[in-house]
Amino acid sequence: TAGEIDGRFSLDEIGYLARRGEGGIGLVMTPACYVHKSGHAFERQVGCDSEAMLPRLAECARAINATGAASFLQIHHGGNAAKEKYTGQAPWAPSAIANRRGTSEMPVAMTEAQIHEVIEAFARAAVRAQQAGFTGIEIHGANTYLFQQFFSPYTNRREDGWGAVTWENRVRFSCEVVKAVR
Repeated sequence: TAGEIDGRFSLDEIGYLARRGEGGIGLVMTPACYVHKSGHAFERQVGCDSEAMLPRLAECARAINATGAASFLQIHHGGNAAKEKYTGQAPWAPSAIANRRGTSEMPVAMTEAQIHEVIEAFARAAVRAQQAGFTGIEIHGANTYLFQQFFSPYTNRREDGWGAVTWENRVRFSCEVVKAVR
């Protein structure tokens, strides 16, 4: 398991990631770390959503870096894939649309304020990664998580500047996250 119940990296996961670096791998990337509690998508997922996570984030970065490998923290938000049993609330997504696989809970459509809150959470997670000593980050935008949900006309039926009609509106969330992280 990657994380402890509270979202910190487990010592087992840190050891596993370090062993990968010892094997001559040039880049070791962590599992997906939620940047905001509303994006916690699976059991024992690691978090990078608060300062409380910094000690184990730093321990993980040090362990990987000591092997000579680059260390990347993968930052993530589950969107409609998040689970209420982990977040304490209904999942946040571009629109109140469950995924096509039928594996998601019914999400609530994010407000403008929540969208900006998550964008800022990505930026703060990137700062924490830097403070912890990671070589870099990867913004996880695949596997039908929040980034793809904003792109998709199926899961994004917004009629505002975050999804209506144009491609530019559909990519706006991703572009704003990248700008905030940089």
